[in-house]
Amino acid sequence: MTRNASSLTIIGLSALLGIAKSGSRSVSNESLHALKKYFAIHPDKNIPKSYIKHELQRLTVLPENLRTEQQKEVIKLLKSIG
Repeated sequence: MTRNASSLTIIGLSALLGIAKSGSRSVSNESLHALKKYFAIHPDKNIPKSYIKHELQRLTVLPENLRTEQQKEVIKLLKSIG
């Protein structure tokens, strides 16, 4: 598994966990921590909107019917904080 694929797995699982816990699209602390780790951002700093925007652009290149479930969950997570 490549670094990017393993990071995507971490974010995807965290997103699922956060959405399941909250019952809404709000972001859990675990999901936010995983995203900061993925983007290599210090835990005390905010994720720049440009990072979220560019990652959404990268993940949404594929048509929705070709995306994995993990990619779909990550996209939902990024949209909820973006």
